[in-house]
Amino acid sequence: MLISDEWAGQYTLLDVSDQLPELKRRPGITSWKVATQPESAGREMIFHESYESYRGEVDSGNEREKDKSKGIGSTAWPPANAADLRLKRWYAFSISSARKN
Repeated sequence: MLISDEWAGQYTLLDVSDQLPELKRRPGITSWKVATQPESAGREMIFHESYESYRGEVDSGNEREKDKSKGIGSTAWPPANAADLRLKRWYAFSISSARKN
């Protein structure tokens, strides 16, 4: 999770689209799925829309973890308040890919 509930309201993502106007941008995302490659599926990728879906597969034996206390944590999925976090303003870029050769 980008910002846990205990930090809610203490940080915000600002709209800086007017700065560096030549920088190529795409809006951030507010939802995503998490993929696994379980042996039970022949190592094909399985996409889980929620942590609960993933845990259900683990508990039913379709997903196997070496240690049940490990595995994929709930913070791999978007938080319930993702829309409130203004993730559309989140931009990630690589300095090396931005350089002109």
